[in-house]
Amino acid sequence: MPAAIRPLEAADIPAAKRLIVAVACEIYNWGVPVDEMARRFDDRGELRDVDEALTHYFGRGGLFLVAVDDGRLVGTAGVRPLEAGVCELKRMWLLKEYRGRRLGYTLVRQLQAFARQAGFHTMRLTTDLEVQQPAIAFYRRLGFREVAVIPEKNDVIMEQAL
Repeated sequence: MPAAIRPLEAADIPAAKRLIVAVACEIYNWGVPVDEMARRFDDRGELRDVDEALTHYFGRGGLFLVAVDDGRLVGTAGVRPLEAGVCELKRMWLLKEYRGRRLGYTLVRQLQAFARQAGFHTMRLTTDLEVQQPAIAFYRRLGFREVAVIPEKNDVIMEQAL
């Protein structure tokens, strides 16, 4: 049975944050235990939007989804308003064993449908230009295109018309 996709609930927040940190540790190969990196993220407020997801996403007219397989959180993705008519895709993370199974595709397509229905005409995202090449290729397949590079951060901004 494929993973179920549903809106994030308050009880999911700790597992969502842990998943985001664990996947980031794997992708970026920081060499730091997940629990230590999670503490660092908390100290810097890096995942404050997830801590406050009920107000930061849902309360602002956005949506935050989780993918759950057999009771285990395996993926996250959210969309939030950025500016008039433009929303931002955020926190798109999947456990390694769930990549390539169309789960990411389904998460993004559900968020795009939500965003269109909410009146957004453009979806934007920012990701690491160097390390996230597989993600960039994935977003290109979904119709996103590069619109800017932020050299000082080594990030790329991508967007697509909804």
